[in-house]
This record gives sequence, C-alpha cells and structure tokens, in this order.
Amino acid sequence: MKSGKKSRPVLQYYNQQFLDKNMYMCLSLTVVFYALWTVDPSNVLKTGNLLIWTVPMIILILMKYSMNVESDSFGDPVDVVLEDKILLGIILLYGMIVMGIVYLG
Repeated sequence: MKSGKKSRPVLQYYNQQFLDKNMYMCLSLTVVFYALWTVDPSNVLKTGNLLIWTVPMIILILMKYSMNVESDSFGDPVDVVLEDKILLGIILLYGMIVMGIVYLG
C-alpha cells in the first residue's frame, strides 16, 4: 500500500503490520470457506466433485491480487483487478470453468 497523499485518510489509524496480518487472515479464510463450499453435499449432488478442482485457481487469484495490492496499488479492488490483464484473464478463465462445471457438467 502506498503511504502519503494518495492513501485513504482512514489508513492513518492503522499500522502496516496490522493491515497486512488482517489481509492475510481474510485471504486464508476465503480459501478455507471456498474449499468447504465446494465439498458441500448440496453442491456435490449438483456438480459431482469437480468444483474442488477450482480451489487452486482461487489460491492463484488471491495470491496475484495480494501481490498487486502489496506492490504499488492504491488499494481500490476494481482498479487492482482491471489494471492487471493477467489477473483479469485468470478470473475470466475461472468463471468459465465454474460455469462449465455447473451448467454443462
């Protein structure tokens, strides 16, 4: 995250280490809960066990997003995703795979 005039004013109340730890905790919980959702019995009945194979893509997406936020990003999630064509491509590929599993599988 950038510090200085472009930062959001509320960030002055938090130190960098606190924000980093919370971001990593939220990313980890996202992976855990997504993985649990993919093996939920109601999803398995509809799609089989195929959704579990999308968990590595979620990890990749979150790692790439985290890398972009940690670099020189202002922190706006929309800007972070739209400015990185690789991240946007991975997200679109993920969406197509999930749509294929859910509606074609």
